[in-house]
Amino acid sequence: MIFSKFFKAKWQSKEHNVRLTAISEDLSLSNPDDLVILTNLVQTDANELVRRAALIKMADFSVWHKNSIDNDNKKVREYCLKQVEKILLGQHDITISNQDKLILLKSNDKLPSLELWLQNETQADVVIALFEKINKPSLTLSIFTHKQDEVVQSHLLQQALPIDVLDKLLKKSCNEIIKINIEHQLQHLNELAEQPDKIKKGVQLVLAKLLALKEVNDYLQLKEKQTELESQWQSYFQDFSCLSKAEAENFTDKYNVINNQLIKHFSPLHEAHQQEIIADKLVADKQAANEHFNSVLNEMSKKLTTTIFESGDLDESQYHDQLELLRGEITSSILNSKEQAHFITLVKAQVKKLAQLPEIAQSVSDATHLISKISQVALPKNIEELNLRKPLFDQWLQEWKTVEQKAAGVLPQSIVDAFKEIRQQWQQGLKSLIKEQGLLLSQCQKKIADVKRLIMTGKYNAAFGVFKKAKKHFDGLSDDQKSRVQRDFDDIADKIAELSDLEQSIATPRKHQLLADIQLLVNQPIDNPNEQAAKVKQFRVTWNSLGHAEESIEKELNYQFNALCEQAFAPCRLFYAEQEKLRELHLESRHQLISKAQSFADDFSTKLNEGIDSETIDWKFTDATLNKLIQQWQNSGQVDKTKFQLLSQSFTASLQPVKAELRNYHQRNSDSKNLLIEQVTQALNDDDVFSAIESVKKLQTQWQAIGYSGQREENQLWQKFRKVNDQLFLKRDAAKLLEQSNRENQQIELSQQLESYQQQIVAGISETALLSLQASIDELRANIISQRPVIKSAVTLAEKLLTQITQQLVQMTENKKAKTWQLVFGCLESLATDKPETSEKFSEILVDLPNIWQKRLQECYQNSKQIDRSNKTLELEILASKESPAEFKAERMQVQVTLLQNQMLSGQPIDLTKSLVEWLKLGGLSTTDLPLLARVKTIYC
Repeated sequence: MIFSKFFKAKWQSKEHNVRLTAISEDLSLSNPDDLVILTNLVQTDANELVRRAALIKMADFSVWHKNSIDNDNKKVREYCLKQVEKILLGQHDITISNQDKLILLKSNDKLPSLELWLQNETQADVVIALFEKINKPSLTLSIFTHKQDEVVQSHLLQQALPIDVLDKLLKKSCNEIIKINIEHQLQHLNELAEQPDKIKKGVQLVLAKLLALKEVNDYLQLKEKQTELESQWQSYFQDFSCLSKAEAENFTDKYNVINNQLIKHFSPLHEAHQQEIIADKLVADKQAANEHFNSVLNEMSKKLTTTIFESGDLDESQYHDQLELLRGEITSSILNSKEQAHFITLVKAQVKKLAQLPEIAQSVSDATHLISKISQVALPKNIEELNLRKPLFDQWLQEWKTVEQKAAGVLPQSIVDAFKEIRQQWQQGLKSLIKEQGLLLSQCQKKIADVKRLIMTGKYNAAFGVFKKAKKHFDGLSDDQKSRVQRDFDDIADKIAELSDLEQSIATPRKHQLLADIQLLVNQPIDNPNEQAAKVKQFRVTWNSLGHAEESIEKELNYQFNALCEQAFAPCRLFYAEQEKLRELHLESRHQLISKAQSFADDFSTKLNEGIDSETIDWKFTDATLNKLIQQWQNSGQVDKTKFQLLSQSFTASLQPVKAELRNYHQRNSDSKNLLIEQVTQALNDDDVFSAIESVKKLQTQWQAIGYSGQREENQLWQKFRKVNDQLFLKRDAAKLLEQSNRENQQIELSQQLESYQQQIVAGISETALLSLQASIDELRANIISQRPVIKSAVTLAEKLLTQITQQLVQMTENKKAKTWQLVFGCLESLATDKPETSEKFSEILVDLPNIWQKRLQECYQNSKQIDRSNKTLELEILASKESPAEFKAERMQVQVTLLQNQMLSGQPIDLTKSLVEWLKLGGLSTTDLPLLARVKTIYC
């Protein structure tokens, strides 16, 4: 019993320090038995430090993870959980493969800080597994933003995401494929969102159209539309699942009600349609009977006609029997009594023809004679021939009717065609002459009426002239037409004869007096030639108005009057001769203008013929020159009227090519400006008014470059163009006001949101919360910058907050770093002054340090070598540009030279942390090292 206690293994000692030593020195991981012992110590040892030492010795993730769950010591579980968390976050020397991570996530074991692990994880498959494990859809936006990986983003998009989230994800997509995927999902969601409204509108429209069918009384149209609408209803009914139950039931009830109403409306229409089908069949049967009877009658008529005209044999008895048989068929047919009577009448006509065969044959001979007779008469070519030959044609037509009645409708088709052709020729030939003769009658009646009116109003001279025309029209009338106006014509003829006698008794003395008056003008001419000429003209007008004098002296009086007029007009001729000279000068001037205009037109035409671009022609000069020539022509004075017309035509013709080209130029400019007006009108309908304004400014520049459009068009086009421009600029002003208002509202909203973010940036905020806030502000800033115009004040405030957060994060990092250095040097001072008895106790001191420093300080604790650190301390001070105590000036210089040489050879950058680790590795610390430690501490703290 005593020996068993004496040989008991150290790891079984009651002293935990001994067990700690055994774990450190005696137990080996390569020995399976020792591994079992370490596992047992982790699970059962009473001392927490022993358990921790065993865990550190094993340094295995699976062991730490298992004990973080089922170890019965709470502090050990917490310690293991912390180590597991560091390993998963990549903050530990131990790492695990992606495969191990995935296996771990598939297990049901409890894992620490999954969300923090998710934020730090970079492998796509692990990120996806973590996201599925956490199962928080709220993390989607954050993960999508920070994991710019196509696989991760594609997996996140497999969720059922709302539209607002997809809109945000669209801006964070890592490539075009993801962007297209999001856009497709957005399009699908928008379609799904719009589907209920579309279905409701579509169903309401279908129900309205179904209800409207009650007003349709056309059976076929009703049936066709009902079938079409039923098909539409079924297509909508299949998608009722997207509607609420109440809405679906409401639509279904309405459909059933309308359907019942349509059934009631449909029944009488269906019956009427069936009746209509029966009626149509009856009509078709009647039509078939009509066609049959007509065909039989035509055949029998042809047979009879052949017998008459070709002297064929005809069995009259058999023919009569066929007609009787046909009469029986007609009587028993489906035709009504009226229709049967029609065909029976035709049958009787055939029977009658059969009895009149000799008379019909004679009628054919008479018809042939009539055709030959009229063929020898030529068509009339004037009114006189019309009056002679039209009665012959009318008599021929009457004779033909008599022959046609005798023929009983069986004349040969050739003779009938010849009759129709001759009748048409005569009717066409007589048409214009008859129309002319009718017009002549109308004119004669009008002239007779005019004569009566003129006589009643006392205008006797005019009445004489109109009577002559009336008599001419009357002579051209036919006998029938003359008989219609004979009485009126005889009345005016008698009155005209009376007036003629009266005229002679009045006109003779007056003409003698007028001769005496003009003789006085010859003897005493007027000084003003124009007045003298006017007076002569007045005498002639008066003479002509007096009518006829006595027939015996009328000719002599006219001769005397004409001779005196010549004598009275003689003084005027000299004056008009001078006027003629002026007209000659004006004529010469106009000839020169014509030559000048022709030369100008020739030069212009030469330029065009030489292929000179119309754009290079000085159209303004051309227009001005043309107007100047026209103005000179208008101011060139009078010429002889008989010559002026030819001169004017020549002048106009010479300038016509220039005018035509100028009109074309004006028209091209007008077309171009009209096109610009159309373009600016289209710009007026553009939703982007500012883009439209830029386009219109370019159009204005183009307008200015276009030439003149002509006096009539230019101002009108400009007013149209200017009106549309004014409307567009008014629209722009309204858009600016609206944009400014929206921008101010947006600026207020953004300011409020940024102020809310600013209030969240408090002194005690965690680093995680600060990073999340930074991501939100950065996203908001990106959204502001992507909008146009950019709200600079909001961008500035967002950047200011981001700078503040960055500074705060940097400060946190610095504070964390400074705290770490304080802890490191605190542990080093503790190790130098009062070295813990065991490694476990020292580990308790190191618990708040990062793993890397725990490992380094444990190595320092276990290092028992004692080496002077003076030179290494000087090296640290030199590298950190820190002053050394004055008494070590010489040593510092020597160390500095050596250090400089080593730096030049190695070329490695300065790493103060690495240098400190080398300083620690020189050996264990003691109280003699405290002064050196104090000097080193000033470098890092």
